Amino acid sequence: MRWHRRRGQLAAMAALAMALLGGCVPGSREDSTSQAAETTPGHEKSAEVLATVADGMVVVSTTLYLAEGTETLRGSGFLISDTGHLITSREAVSATVSHEDTEELADARMVEVTLRPGTDEERTVSAEVERGSAAVGVALLKIDEATPAYLRTALTDGAAIGDVVYACGSGAALGMVSVRAGAIAGRAEGAGREMLALSVAVDRTSFGGPVVTADGQVIGVLAAGPEESAGQHAVTYDEVSEWLSSVPEDGQEASRPGDAIEALLDESGLEYGPSNNGVFAIPYENDVTVFVHQSRTYLRVFVPQGTYEPEQGLRALVFTYYDPVGKMSVYTHEGAELMTWETQVRLRDMQPGYLKFIADVAATQAERWRGFVKGEEPEDWYNLYPGGDEDAVSGKLEAILTSTLGSGFEKTETSFKIPGENVDVWTQPFRGIVYIHAFAGGMPGEDQAEQLVNAEECLRRNFKDPLGRLSLDNDNDMVWEVQVPVEYLTSAMLRETISMCKAQVTDWWDKYGQVPFNETTDDS
Repeated sequence: MRWHRRRGQLAAMAALAMALLGGCVPGSREDSTSQAAETTPGHEKSAEVLATVADGMVVVSTTLYLAEGTETLRGSGFLISDTGHLITSREAVSATVSHEDTEELADARMVEVTLRPGTDEERTVSAEVERGSAAVGVALLKIDEATPAYLRTALTDGAAIGDVVYACGSGAALGMVSVRAGAIAGRAEGAGREMLALSVAVDRTSFGGPVVTADGQVIGVLAAGPEESAGQHAVTYDEVSEWLSSVPEDGQEASRPGDAIEALLDESGLEYGPSNNGVFAIPYENDVTVFVHQSRTYLRVFVPQGTYEPEQGLRALVFTYYDPVGKMSVYTHEGAELMTWETQVRLRDMQPGYLKFIADVAATQAERWRGFVKGEEPEDWYNLYPGGDEDAVSGKLEAILTSTLGSGFEKTETSFKIPGENVDVWTQPFRGIVYIHAFAGGMPGEDQAEQLVNAEECLRRNFKDPLGRLSLDNDNDMVWEVQVPVEYLTSAMLRETISMCKAQVTDWWDKYGQVPFNETTDDS
């Protein structure tokens, strides 16, 4: 169920949380007019046009959170109404990054708009992408405030070849609005859209900026032209106007971060705030806010836990051992060592009920951790587990093992063993959960100081691990594990988890060696 009260507060919290996953250069307006040669038609009016359009111009900056870091996109834009709506180029807010033969969808996208750039009143605000069109090449953005200084628009029909026009954008100097005079050199067709060919060149960061007449009316939007055409082009505002008045169609904003997550949230019954470019905030009555977003092909649920203190390391690993689905992890952000509660599940395996279960656990565990670091012990570690008849759960687990592995497992009195060449994986039912794990060995370190250093490394591994977690059991032995409610376990999940378990434990041994167990365990 959607939850739009506290919109501003939750949006701000989501923006902060996204930053924890992972401006413009000031300039004088007098310096920002076109530097075109004086023989350019209309050059003498550039400063006058600049004064007309400057307050309605914006700079657009998009941060994409990718698997290997972040990437920033920049472009120009202009306000088209007093309700905070603006136009920019679609490429300035794209949610994907092109590689050689593939496109990578960002885990999350944060879009910001700088108003009145290059002035003493310059400020940057968050923006939401309402629509985008690959065919037209533009996007419609919305900021959450009134914008009385917007640009007037006009149809392009009256514009003729040879007419003087002005290309407006941020240009290479991203903190300034620039205006360059030129002329309409012709008309062209590009990817099925009508375009104006211009006699003026602009930097690519000006794409999304307006092409205006001498009186400041918008007749086009700067964009890349047809591949076979040289020179600068602009999409006619007739095309943009027609698109704005059309009913949104599937594919106009394809690959928008958060679409799949929002569909799950809608069905889960959870109350949640509006998307902050792919990150959703779920508020709980215990003053914990749980965040959810897509990370590569996974759904990630997390709760920031503040600054990490080294003496918390061993306790964090113990805390993880008793958690039904999540893990404590540590990462570095802008020089700060931070801790988070989190878990990840393949998006293909996620169901609305599973998401609600994880989010409810996250809210409780985040609150518990605050007490745990102070020495408080929960009255019942296991009250978050879903429960259920152990024989029934065991029967379901055996059926999934059989369909996945055939006869490639062994049944013991309480568990199932999946033998491997180097690593044996164990799985068993426990209070409605299927527990899949392998023992890595004793906690490495000759003394507590060395163990605390290694504990931090384990927590950092947890942050990087896409599926499972390292934890410390009550014998002070390290375990790699995944826990899944039996009703949501699939053959694909089981197969992937077994493979990941073997790889992670092998990697652990490569780093620390096979540290002797503190207590020999004959079974799981």
